Amino acid sequence: LGAVTLQATATSSRGTIGEYRWDFGDGTPVATGTASAITHVYAVPGAHTARVMVIDSLGHSAVASATVNVVFVAQIQAHAADTGYFDSLPLVKNFLGAGTMWTGIDRRPQTPRILHGGTQFDLAGAVPPGARIISATLELTGRSERYLDRSRPATWQAELLPASLDAAWKNTAYFHIHNAAPVVALTPVLDNSALRPGQVNVFTFDAAGVAELQARLSTTGKASFRTSGATTAAYAREIFGWDGRSAAAPVLRVYYMR
Repeated sequence: LGAVTLQATATSSRGTIGEYRWDFGDGTPVATGTASAITHVYAVPGAHTARVMVIDSLGHSAVASATVNVVFVAQIQAHAADTGYFDSLPLVKNFLGAGTMWTGIDRRPQTPRILHGGTQFDLAGAVPPGARIISATLELTGRSERYLDRSRPATWQAELLPASLDAAWKNTAYFHIHNAAPVVALTPVLDNSALRPGQVNVFTFDAAGVAELQARLSTTGKASFRTSGATTAAYAREIFGWDGRSAAAPVLRVYYMR
């Protein structure tokens, strides 16, 4: 529900302000009172025209209106079974359900590998059909820095994957994820200082990302992501793990109107 506080400013040259009559524009009854502000809970998202009539002690009245845009939030938690990592050592396997979104690179000769975290959200199961998406964020909670060397430079980011991977998510493997051309790269790109166990990293969608989520809502109904890490250091091991367990699973917040 959307709680909105409306404020009216009124003066009378001869009398005093005696009453405010509020029409919230959503079909609910008119509210009256002597306070110049009122809080109303809108049950339906969208644009509503709110009106207030102000009446002074002499019976004079004036009417003013304003548009109230009510935006709802869908907080979508990823399923642990759809969250995990993809390892370049077993190219045709995934580790969904592993509990950690291991991400990064190991350039040491004995164990060279690249890892991507991965997670998927049920978009259509949380956002109503026909809703207009306004903005969105992806939230990942750090779990393990065991293989992170903070003395080396590294960058970390989250990316929305092509729609073709949405339906095939359970059967995706490393080579699918690694070779996919991301549709949208979320911001910001992080450095090592931003990564800590228990810390929430928030990634934001730009206009293109919001448009792509809007398209997914009416097509696949899903949204699949990978996390990537990179370093320029030679012979480095830079691997960080975001949480994939149910208790701290990734969260997709979608702000929408209808």
